[in-house]
Amino acid sequence: METSWQVSVDTTDDGWLLVPSGLSADRRRQWRDEALASIFTLWGSAWDRVARSQAAASLDHALNVRDASVAIYVFQVWHRVAPVAPLCRIIVTRSEGAPLWSDLPGRTYAVTAPNIGPGLQYSNRRVLHDENGVGHEMASSVFVFDDGETTLMIATDEIDPIFHVQMQAGLAGLVETISMNRADGVPFRSLQSEVVPADDHWEMGGKDGR
Repeated sequence: METSWQVSVDTTDDGWLLVPSGLSADRRRQWRDEALASIFTLWGSAWDRVARSQAAASLDHALNVRDASVAIYVFQVWHRVAPVAPLCRIIVTRSEGAPLWSDLPGRTYAVTAPNIGPGLQYSNRRVLHDENGVGHEMASSVFVFDDGETTLMIATDEIDPIFHVQMQAGLAGLVETISMNRADGVPFRSLQSEVVPADDHWEMGGKDGR
């Protein structure tokens, strides 16, 4: 039988919207209007009719992704200088289904979540080409905590490295506050990753976000 987990998390960084799931059409419109108001507060004088239209479409996209996602939580992260809103997912899966991080092309560092235990940060940059063949560098991160049976992940979308750096404060808030408990109240405690040594520790918020 699958273990049921309850995840608690918080981030105080501006622009992080928790995307709800299973809303009726009326509740979707209400949530979108409330979210638009908060984005307006974030952007201030940069807000205009075009920005509002882009933001509304992006919020609808986030709701659709949330409804189709197996993630425990989905956040949409709004930036202060552009209508860019990548998603950040909190996912719980069986350890046997998790990626082999050491086999992937990115870099790994040791991290610690105070309420969870040791884990790793996997960060990657790659160039993606658009329909015109123009290359764009993209960055992403995954924070991974595993107890040998269950894997807890905090994963970001791929995004321009400039905006990825701006996500670091919010990601730090998630890692600092996240906790997970079984339905019977037993807390999830991760084991030291075999991929990275405990002393190869990355301080979040570095200038390149990796």
